[in-house]
Amino acid sequence: MEDDQSYRLEEYRALRKEVELYLTESRSQERYTLIAVGAIWAWLILNHFQTSLLWSIPIILTAATSLRMAAILRHFDYMGKYIRALECKFGVTGWEQQSRGWTLGAAYIVLDVALLVLAIVAWCNRVGLAGVPCPVCPKTP
Repeated sequence: MEDDQSYRLEEYRALRKEVELYLTESRSQERYTLIAVGAIWAWLILNHFQTSLLWSIPIILTAATSLRMAAILRHFDYMGKYIRALECKFGVTGWEQQSRGWTLGAAYIVLDVALLVLAIVAWCNRVGLAGVPCPVCPKTP
């Protein structure tokens, strides 16, 4: 019985480290996606590119990020169910037993959907965004 309990405790610690790793990875992924999409839009607008294929890159990048985030959230769900089972086995009320309102996963989903919608709107308005001269850029003779 003691070996089983120590095994479960070590397993719990390993799962906690895995959760922390995924959280760090998902935050980095969201940050780098926002930076990349912003840089691509800036480059397209400043160079007056109107090609739909180039304007599709932020949509593809955002969709790929959203799919990766969905996979991470699904894995979190599986880990949460397992941790709940461990907590029940130990007879404790831990984190997974608590009721939650707004979760980090919901925040990521809202951010991903908002960025995807924004990328689609930018693609639809690419002629207006890239075709109009930049009002703050210095004029070249």
